[in-house]
Amino acid sequence: MIIFDGNYYLYYNDVNYLHRREHIAKSNGHNKSIDAITNVNNVNFDRCDKLAEDLPLTKEYRPAWDVRVLTKLGFRDIRALTLDTEDYVCETAFGHIHTPMAFGLCARLPYSNVIINLSEDVDELEQVQHIIDKAVDDVSGTWKILSNRDCVRLLLTLYTVNITASQAAEILDCSYSLAAHDLKLLTICGLVVSEKIDGEKVYKLKNRKIVTDIVDLTAQVRNSHDSGKERM
Repeated sequence: MIIFDGNYYLYYNDVNYLHRREHIAKSNGHNKSIDAITNVNNVNFDRCDKLAEDLPLTKEYRPAWDVRVLTKLGFRDIRALTLDTEDYVCETAFGHIHTPMAFGLCARLPYSNVIINLSEDVDELEQVQHIIDKAVDDVSGTWKILSNRDCVRLLLTLYTVNITASQAAEILDCSYSLAAHDLKLLTICGLVVSEKIDGEKVYKLKNRKIVTDIVDLTAQVRNSHDSGKERM
């Protein structure tokens, strides 16, 4: 899912956004606003503003609201990015307050949202089973590599700095061939990529966020296990 939107009417409920609106109107002038430039049919935007005043989302801070709702709906890997060309900051008694306006957001549903209806035909169930088997192979293969302590050590090292196979061997205190093998495993499962720099292959993380997600998931599982032992 991809969303492009903004806090265009939040000025009705937040004085900081009202100050932002007044400042921009004063700086640009009424006839230089985006509405004035693109309004070829002379639409009365005052009527739109009045309608928006009582709409539920006018009172919500976005994309925080979007992230909260999408999380409850089961979406994962949610990413938001401000699209403002300038950052407008208000000075208040609580410090500097940022007032982001336009934003872009993307999110995806995980594999776990597959619903199996046992009343369906066997052929359809077999098709679903095939999808599940593929997902199991992918997940188990990745976690098998992550169960290797040396691979995890290299992964955490790569979170901080890019390394060569020779440097990996020093970190693991092992032979060059073993270190190169572990880096190859991390590359195969899509966690690590490499590029040649000055004739030498340098390894780096494909996505640094994946490492933080793995660490966070590990902490959540450990905390859940510890709390379960306390209840017992």
